[in-house]
Amino acid sequence: MATDFAPNFQKKFHETVIAALLRTMENQGNQRVQSHAASALIIFIEDCPKALLVLYLDSMVRNLHSILVIKLQELIRNGTKLALEQLVTTIASVADTIEEKFVPYYDIFMPSLKHIVELAVQKELKLLKGKTIECISHVGLAVGKEKFMQDASNVMQLLLKTQSDLSNMEDDDPQTSYMVSAWARMCKILGNDFQQYLPLVIEPLIKTASAKPDVALLDTQDVENMSDDDGWQFVNLGDQQSFGIKTSGLEAKATACQMLVYYAKELREGFVEYTEQVVKLMVPLLKFYFHDNVRVAAAESMPYLLECARILGPEYLAQIWQFICDPLIKAIGTEPDTDVLSEIMNSFAKSIEVMGDGCLNDEHLEELGEILKTKLEGHFKNQELRQVKRQEENYDQQVEMSLQDEDECDVYILTK
Repeated sequence: MATDFAPNFQKKFHETVIAALLRTMENQGNQRVQSHAASALIIFIEDCPKALLVLYLDSMVRNLHSILVIKLQELIRNGTKLALEQLVTTIASVADTIEEKFVPYYDIFMPSLKHIVELAVQKELKLLKGKTIECISHVGLAVGKEKFMQDASNVMQLLLKTQSDLSNMEDDDPQTSYMVSAWARMCKILGNDFQQYLPLVIEPLIKTASAKPDVALLDTQDVENMSDDDGWQFVNLGDQQSFGIKTSGLEAKATACQMLVYYAKELREGFVEYTEQVVKLMVPLLKFYFHDNVRVAAAESMPYLLECARILGPEYLAQIWQFICDPLIKAIGTEPDTDVLSEIMNSFAKSIEVMGDGCLNDEHLEELGEILKTKLEGHFKNQELRQVKRQEENYDQQVEMSLQDEDECDVYILTK
């Protein structure tokens, strides 16, 4: 309900719901109920106006801290973690929502959160450790650099220790994605001070972004024997055969690619030495059709990588552009998804702005002209088809809305 009827649900029932969820979270007799209550509070907070949330802030935050202390003691004594995993995510959500208003509560939360990271060394606590690291980075981002600096060195050492441990673990370790995102938040908090840590972060990040997905061609019987929990998706090819891809690593790959974009954008001079390596990684990913967000990140990275290359002089910039230009143009002509296509076209436009006049030769201009002609012809053909549908017997207001959406999508692409 908090999702489907937001934000009206939050505006009407904030007092009742927040109080009820906090009371339920205090139920020490049932960890699963506590965990669900914490999860529901996250969803409620996401669309709750900040002005309303502030009304309950002090009691809510102190309630969360009391529960955190209890759950930390349970972790130490019994190794129980279910409610604690959800609780640290709830704290992260609160900090993310109220931002600078979390500053007065920073000092009561940070010691416990750091202690959890230090304690969570067993294999079964990997997820808890990853979520707590995520929480620390959200809290740091919420309170800002000035407040966070008192713990910055200690937190960075904890992250570096975890990063070192990850180098000897499986590729699908649950901590990996949390670490990738946490490093990016640390970069945003510390700014140029983060450059000293980049050499330690970049290698595992590139490894994750470079990971190739597991694919398989299986008989239908083999597919039926596989569990849904195995993380595979299948497409039936007919003739009793199916093509399968393991999707569990794709989100981590997409996140890693987005983080590379972020570092190139934010650090510029500090990212220069990695420009060529990342360009050679990203350009082929313009054709990575297993995951849309990977292609979006690949396209988005191009103008930022060109800006990094420009720091090393015009000759180096020209070499990088020569490597990027043809694949980027071809991606505009072959991309099947309209949302991804708009990002690729936007990236190409930004790249031309970076390069300036004369960056496209006659062959490039001819190829772009053909692509534009094809897009325009497709638009006019679709308009004719939409007019035909308006004459059909089942035409109604719902069909018209769908047709208008299609037309707006076409026009949006052409404006790029």
